[in-house]
Amino acid sequence: MCVQVRRCASRLAHPGPFIRPPPHAPPTASGDRVVARGSEALGCDNAARSLQQVRSPQRGAPPGAWPQCPPQSRLWGAHGDEYYWQLCDSCKTRTMQVRPKGGLRDANPSRIRGYVSAFARLAAAAKPTGRATHGLTVLLLGGFVLSRLPVVHAESPSPGVIDLHVDLSYQVNYKGQTIAAGSGQYESRWLRQAGIAGVVLPLYIPRDVSATGPRMVDLEQSFSAMRRLLPSVGTYASDFCSASGSSTGFQFAFEGAEPLGWELDSATRWAGRGVRLFGLVHAYDNALASSSGERGARFGLSRRGAELLRRVHAVGGIADVSHASDAAVQDILAQADAAGRPVVATHSNSRALAPHPRNLTDAQLRGIARSGGIIGVNFHSRFLLGGAGIAQLSDVVRHVLHVAKVAGIEHVAIGSDFEGGISPPRQLQDIRGFPVLARALADAGMTREAVVRLFGANARRVLCSPRAPPR
Repeated sequence: MCVQVRRCASRLAHPGPFIRPPPHAPPTASGDRVVARGSEALGCDNAARSLQQVRSPQRGAPPGAWPQCPPQSRLWGAHGDEYYWQLCDSCKTRTMQVRPKGGLRDANPSRIRGYVSAFARLAAAAKPTGRATHGLTVLLLGGFVLSRLPVVHAESPSPGVIDLHVDLSYQVNYKGQTIAAGSGQYESRWLRQAGIAGVVLPLYIPRDVSATGPRMVDLEQSFSAMRRLLPSVGTYASDFCSASGSSTGFQFAFEGAEPLGWELDSATRWAGRGVRLFGLVHAYDNALASSSGERGARFGLSRRGAELLRRVHAVGGIADVSHASDAAVQDILAQADAAGRPVVATHSNSRALAPHPRNLTDAQLRGIARSGGIIGVNFHSRFLLGGAGIAQLSDVVRHVLHVAKVAGIEHVAIGSDFEGGISPPRQLQDIRGFPVLARALADAGMTREAVVRLFGANARRVLCSPRAPPR
């Protein structure tokens, strides 16, 4: 694959090193503006040209073409979110092969400075010997310089996302959407581009499905429909614990497991179908547990809920405390601790940052961490802000960093709540925003290893571990 990129192809205005601005603080002064980011990775700027003028190709220009840089302007290059510039006399268009790594990000500036100085001395010494030797020296120097300049990259996918909560089943079974598109937040055609390795699909049944609420037959029908439709898409594989290659694996889960409370033995059947996560309650109290959606919880787990949880633990299942009341979370943590089982909050945020009853207190975050479980950060603006308004990408980053600080980086994950009728930040309107989130986390100081843990490794550790029996 080749793209058009701008390189400083003429002589260097000075033989100094390539200059890298300080991290997270791109220059903003007149004449030193950053003019491109991400896939728009190169542009030229000086005091006489505005950001907009140099950021985009002219109308009708071929893909990848950029406006001509005037003399003595700065050629800017972006590698991820790191920016570099080189003062040059002019810039010319070249076709270069895209490569996954390289550019100045991998170059040692002092080493380059030494190489340039050495080549300059060699060129000076070679002048008396004739034009051929001098020309060869200049050619070698020019080739080396071009090889170290930044390369334009397409948006790289995020590192192996396992999303703990996507309401695709709800959209398909109750909103009339297709399995391939949903409401538009989790379209299957974008899964590979976004780097989605796995997704947890809760079998949520609306309260008004019948006069008596959710029933086992409703769960069975939703499950059967999803099992039938998922293979038709082509990008979905089996359980992400065993999926390989570029396919996206999936697991089913429960978001409101009240029907199982009336058929306690069914926990074994559902575990045999690959269900690992059992959310006992949703937005209202039920026969199993009290909900965070109702004020003044009079109980936590009911006796029936405690018995179902015991059976869930016995078959290797894990309780999901998202939507549970504080009293229910406390009871679930205590029972899981006695059984030696982890606890998961698939899609909840920090109450310290956003005071909403759906979010978790720091004590609850630490309790989940002690169990060996994980907390999936939710993208819904109300749970990011604690009230009305549309959140920003920075709010997601704040919650990730807070949960990681309180619970530990080994216990934070992603639970977007996509397809659940949420209002996400503008930069995370759908799964194509995951690479943007990865860059924002790196900008905030999170290491690549930490991002990999957050995006999928932590979820895989908990959800793909052997189904050990409880103590």
